[in-house]
Amino acid sequence: MSLVFTASSGINAEYGGSQDYAWIDMSRVYLYEDGDKGSSSSGALPNNFKNALLEAIELHAEVKPAKETLLLERVAVDRGSLKKPAPFKFISRNVPYCVAMREYEKQLKLERMPFPCDCTVEDKCSAESNCINRVLLTECPPGCKWGEACQNQRFQRRSYPDTKLVKTEGRGWGMIALQPINEGEFVQEYVGEIIDEQEVARRLLYYQATGVTDYYILTVENSRIIDAKPKANNARFMNHSCDPNCETQKWNVCGLTCIGLFAKRAIGEGEELTFDYQFDTRGQEKKACLCGATNCSGFLGVPAKKLETEEKKERAPVKKKSKKKKSSGRRKKKQPVQLSHVQETTAESTSTSTTTSTVGSETTGDDIEDDLLRINAIVNGVDL
Repeated sequence: MSLVFTASSGINAEYGGSQDYAWIDMSRVYLYEDGDKGSSSSGALPNNFKNALLEAIELHAEVKPAKETLLLERVAVDRGSLKKPAPFKFISRNVPYCVAMREYEKQLKLERMPFPCDCTVEDKCSAESNCINRVLLTECPPGCKWGEACQNQRFQRRSYPDTKLVKTEGRGWGMIALQPINEGEFVQEYVGEIIDEQEVARRLLYYQATGVTDYYILTVENSRIIDAKPKANNARFMNHSCDPNCETQKWNVCGLTCIGLFAKRAIGEGEELTFDYQFDTRGQEKKACLCGATNCSGFLGVPAKKLETEEKKERAPVKKKSKKKKSSGRRKKKQPVQLSHVQETTAESTSTSTTTSTVGSETTGDDIEDDLLRINAIVNGVDL
C-alpha cells in the first residue's frame, strides 16, 4: 500500500493489486505479517485484496533479509558491544506520560495519603520498631513528627547503596554493588514513565514493528504501568536471574504505589544485583534465559521448579496396566475402602463447602466423622 497524502480525517491510499485510491482511517491500517491470508469470499473487493496480498508477499520477501540484519545489529548493541549503554533520559522518580495520568495521580495522592505513625523517640520508625507504616509497607509522609530522624522515608530520600554499571558476559549491561548490602536492605526504586494499558498496547506494537526486542515494562497496578525504556534510573539495568539476590516490593509512597528492589539475602561487594522479572510472554515464542543460575529454567517466564517437575514426569517410568482376570462366576465380596483415602477426599470437599458458606454455620469434627461413616457404609453396602 502506498501512502499518498495525509489529512486529519484519514489517509488517501493506493491499494496493492489495483491502482484504486480511497480515503481510509488510520485505525483500519495494519502492518503486513508473514502468513497473512486473503478472504474466502468472492467479489471485486476480496479479489483485489488477494492481489494486494500477493504483492505484499513479494515485497516482504525483498525487505525481510535487510530487516533481519538490522535486528541482529540491534541485538549486538543490546548485548554490550557499545562502550556505554544505549541513550535514555535519566529520571529519579516516576513521571506520568500525559496530563490525564498526572491528574489521576493527584487524585490518588488525596485518597491514599498515609497518616503519621505513633512511634516513640527511641524507635524513630526504624526497622526494629513497630512502626505501623512500616508494617503496612507504607512510607511515613513528609510531615512525620520525627522529621529528618525518621528512618522510614527511603523512597523519598532515595537512600540507595553505592552501585555501578558494568558490561556482563552475553547479557548486556548490568549493575553491581560497590558495598556490602544486608538482607532486607532497600537497594533502589524502579522508576520510569507511568502509562496505562492502552499506551502499553500501542508501545508494544511500535516496539515490535521497529524490531525492539528488549522491554522494560513493569506493572504497578492495572491503571499504572512503568515503562523504563525512554526514561528511567539505573535500576533498568538490573538483569533477570532464576536465583536472584533482590526482590520487588510494592510500597505506598505519599499516596502512590511504587516498586522498590530489596535484598533477599546478604550481598557482597562486587556482586551483580538481579531480580526475577516474572516475564509475561506474549504468543508461543519464548525468550531464552541467560542468567546462568544452577536452577535456571532456560526461558524467561518459566519457573525453574515447574520445569524440574516436568522433567521428572518425563523421566518417570510408565506403569503397565494390569490385565483383568476373567470372573469365575462367583460374586466376590466388596472389600472395605481404606478410610484414610476417603477421609482425605472428604476433608477437601468439606473444606471447600465450608469456605463458600461460612456465614452463620461451622462444621465440627463430629459432623465430618459421621459423614465418613456414612460414606464407608454406602460403599460397603451396609445400612446404618
